[in-house]
Amino acid sequence: MGHASERHADHFDVQTSADDRAWQTLSQVLAAGNSTAPRQYSYLDHGVARYGAAMVYYRLCQVDTDGLSQFLPVRTLLVDAPAWALAAYPNPYAQDLSACLTSVETGPITLTLLDAAGHTVLRQQMAAEQGNQVIALPAAAAVPTVPYVLRVQQNGHIGTVRVVRR
Repeated sequence: MGHASERHADHFDVQTSADDRAWQTLSQVLAAGNSTAPRQYSYLDHGVARYGAAMVYYRLCQVDTDGLSQFLPVRTLLVDAPAWALAAYPNPYAQDLSACLTSVETGPITLTLLDAAGHTVLRQQMAAEQGNQVIALPAAAAVPTVPYVLRVQQNGHIGTVRVVRR
């Protein structure tokens, strides 16, 4: 990502959307300020699976030192969506933890949070639909601040992801 000319640029807001309508800011990247030389910037979205979409949209918002802003052209990313996948975000998390499940099946799921010794700290069962879904885990805010494994089972599928409460 970059911009060929930065006049009074303060920073860039890296924004994303799963539908090109509702946007959220992922990160802020400091700009060079007053520069006419081309500059390269980069940002890696480690949690791209959380959008549960085959295409994810990204854009930059350049914010100048005087507070004025402008949006740069939208860019898209095609995401290879597996038939069954599990992701957790944010990771590490402080209070709110969510699981993003991609499934080609409809059926009940069991979410289990395990401590380092393999003991169940949290267990949640629910119905799940085919497709992508985000499942909030509000009870995960009450566990101690250590690493865990989040395990999700649906029919014959089992997915695990390491999560850390900080």
